[in-house]
Amino acid sequence: MSFYTQDASAHSSDFTIRPFHSDDLPIIQDIRHQAFANIFADWQNQLGQSLYGLVYKNVDKEQADYLQEVAMEGRVFVLTCKQGNVAGFISFSMDLNTGIGELGLNAVAPAYQGQGCSRLMYEYAFSCMRAKGITAVKVSTGADKAHEPARRAYQKVGFQQGIASTTLLKPL
Repeated sequence: MSFYTQDASAHSSDFTIRPFHSDDLPIIQDIRHQAFANIFADWQNQLGQSLYGLVYKNVDKEQADYLQEVAMEGRVFVLTCKQGNVAGFISFSMDLNTGIGELGLNAVAPAYQGQGCSRLMYEYAFSCMRAKGITAVKVSTGADKAHEPARRAYQKVGFQQGIASTTLLKPL
């Protein structure tokens, strides 16, 4: 895997994308937590407290640890608004051997949703990938109702129907 580590930035008239700085970590963790709270709550409703507690009791912490890991590896870029506030973040990776890129964990703060932030972040990632010779990109997302906004955002930038999958769980 290759990571885009060049000190590149992109901007629109209202937003700028720049590499992650370590002092961004608390705010991107807060954005992540807000973005995924409904998803984790939906999972709990679908599975019931008992099974959810067995399988996903540490899901928020595990995701927070993962975000910190990829951020420290240089795989996260943050989106800031004119006032300098962090509005969102995106992680992505590239496999230069296969020519396949992948969007990773990403989210937009609730106050900035509906303003084209996701599109700007995705297009930035695509641009970085094209610059490295990547020829296709994939993203994984849930098929549940809570992931519907994410699926719509991905479809708006050209992602098409992919391979459906499901996760089946059983307590032992």
